[in-house]
Amino acid sequence: SVWEIFWPLTVGARLVVASPGDHRDPERIIHLVLQYGVTTLNFAPAMLQAFLAYEGIEGRSCLKYVICGGEAMPAITQREALHHLPGISLQNLYGPTETTIHVTQWECKDSDLGLVPIGGPIDATSAHVVNEFMTKVPQGVAGELLIGGDLLARGYLGKAALTAERFVADPFGQDGIESGSGRGSEGGGRLYRTGDLVRWNVEGQL
Repeated sequence: SVWEIFWPLTVGARLVVASPGDHRDPERIIHLVLQYGVTTLNFAPAMLQAFLAYEGIEGRSCLKYVICGGEAMPAITQREALHHLPGISLQNLYGPTETTIHVTQWECKDSDLGLVPIGGPIDATSAHVVNEFMTKVPQGVAGELLIGGDLLARGYLGKAALTAERFVADPFGQDGIESGSGRGSEGGGRLYRTGDLVRWNVEGQL
């Protein structure tokens, strides 16, 4: 909710806040889109799929951007969104709460890929794919995703052991991060261990 609320307000856009439960009702969402001329929507992929299944969605809105996150996007959802909502920019975002929301971004495109990428790191962010020995793995090899940068949380309140387990010292220095980014109060770089398995593809995307 943080970026959903503050992002439009920082650029002078109008923010439409649906009533509780409206996000489960595609007809209500469509009504709000038409009533207020909504141009940007944020969906979890499952809700986007329900929205796309609503009869007559094509041509009824002025949507320009549809942003997804919170769970993996199925390839069929990507294809159907680009088919039913021609001309939109469909963005697939990834980010755990501990990285103060989204850290990677992928602009979806119609393709035959079985998996929809989560893209590459956003500004002031680094992404590393490592094995169990905290060594970077080659392109195409699956490993754990580690995130660094300005957006890391400081840790878990009142849970020092969990903080030490998940927020680790950065063994890669400031590789790929703007100077000073990702530094804690001790002055050393830190990375967040997401626990998620990813790999770099040939396009340099996760």
